[in-house]
Amino acid sequence: MAELPLTLQLEAGTYWLCTCGLSANFPYCNGAHKGSGYTPKPLELPAPATVEITAPGEATVR
Repeated sequence: MAELPLTLQLEAGTYWLCTCGLSANFPYCNGAHKGSGYTPKPLELPAPATVEITAPGEATVR
């Protein structure tokens, strides 16, 4: 998992955030949670934004 907090510049769209911390593509879900009880969290951006990931599945849009 990447060192947190992680600041990203993202385009408009829907992103699925990893909530388990197991994704090899963190902060994005890659399905590594299967069988763990975790589910990815959607992040919908209507416009480009700066996003800060503070914990698995926790994002603040700036």
